[in-house]
Amino acid sequence: MKTKSVITVPNVVFSLKTFGAAMLAYWIALRFDLERPYWAVGTVYLVAHPLTGAITSKAVYRLAGTAIGAVMTVLLVPNLVNSPELLTLAFALWMGLCLYVSLLDRSPRSYVFMLAGYTVVLAGLPLVDTPAASFDVAVARVEEIALGITCSALVSRIFLPSHAGPVLAVRVDAWLANAARLADDALAGQAADDRSRRVRQSLASDIVDLRNLTTHVAYDTSSYAEVTRDLRVLLQQMTRLLPLLSTIEDHVAALSQAGPYPDRTGRWLTGWRSWIRQTSEAEGEATPPPPPAAVAAAEKGTASSWPDMLAANLALRLDDFAAVWETCLALRRDLGNDTKPTPAFKRPSVPHTATSLHIDHGMALLSALAVVVATLGAAMFWIASAWPNGATAAQLAGVFCCIMATLDDPVPALRTFLLALLGAVAAAGSVAMRIPTIARRHSNLMPRSVPI
Repeated sequence: MKTKSVITVPNVVFSLKTFGAAMLAYWIALRFDLERPYWAVGTVYLVAHPLTGAITSKAVYRLAGTAIGAVMTVLLVPNLVNSPELLTLAFALWMGLCLYVSLLDRSPRSYVFMLAGYTVVLAGLPLVDTPAASFDVAVARVEEIALGITCSALVSRIFLPSHAGPVLAVRVDAWLANAARLADDALAGQAADDRSRRVRQSLASDIVDLRNLTTHVAYDTSSYAEVTRDLRVLLQQMTRLLPLLSTIEDHVAALSQAGPYPDRTGRWLTGWRSWIRQTSEAEGEATPPPPPAAVAAAEKGTASSWPDMLAANLALRLDDFAAVWETCLALRRDLGNDTKPTPAFKRPSVPHTATSLHIDHGMALLSALAVVVATLGAAMFWIASAWPNGATAAQLAGVFCCIMATLDDPVPALRTFLLALLGAVAAAGSVAMRIPTIARRHSNLMPRSVPI
């Protein structure tokens, strides 16, 4: 099976822009003699994203999380440095609390809380020997991270910016096309196969991704930033389609199990399939096919058979689907196909109510407990063994548990990261061993002092 190459022009441009922003941040850090220039360089790569709006939103969230973590570092380290056990416990509990709150906020804003948690161990653990420098280190971290954020945002916005709005519009079109195919399968009685099941699962997960992408659009430099609320209305209507499609699938399956339905019912369902294809492919509006006479009689309470009552109930659900489907298509057309949508949707009567995603307090608590146990375990080993570089183990344990908390099975990702880390260590060690040899080989090129 052929795989799509990741070496594309947009990816190369994104890589070059990120490298340029990192070098700009590094040069400025050296120019102003900042203490840890690598913080600024690392921040550029941590907030890197192909979309301009996403970089800006991540930058804002990272700066806020860093500032909160820096404040906690100044509060905890000087007061608890004489009791390593209590200091470690405070770090672990703070990370657990921040991770718990982060997992409850299922939006890009959760990055603020997660970063506020592990910033404490990144900045605080190296200060256990020099607690008096806590304030200076906290200020330096905020300064250099702000520098990296600024450079990344400026380069992303100035040089070939990639807006999030048009990307969101393309993904909405793909989502609606997949929903139309799933509706066609449901009316044909074929929505129970593996392909349709995968499409249904993909539609559900894509809604969450589109919701997060809408958050980034609010920070975009395109005109889509002006209609963020209207985009949320569209996503809300798209979400309503999923349970309607499941209901239609169940009714068609029940109608098939009740026996062969009459030809007029089959023609009616075929007409609905044609209507869905026609509305999804054409710009104009079409009228849904009317139900058969038997279905209309069942709607009036004079049904003559069980299949007629099933068909009448299906007709009601199809009417609901038609209303939501036409609203979605109308809202999408109002956005336009270019980077400048209309100032507001032409259907202001479409209601918008705040929606909330499912929150699993149990899994959030388990993830918080995992980061507390992992950090405490690594820190206790560091303290008991007097390992000179043991603080790094505690830092990595906490950071990895925070970053991998949203994965169902973090073990494969951790294994991949470990292999990459070992490869990077081997490469860095090889280069470090060759530096003295290279220096001696080119020592004749070094300028010598001239006696006066």
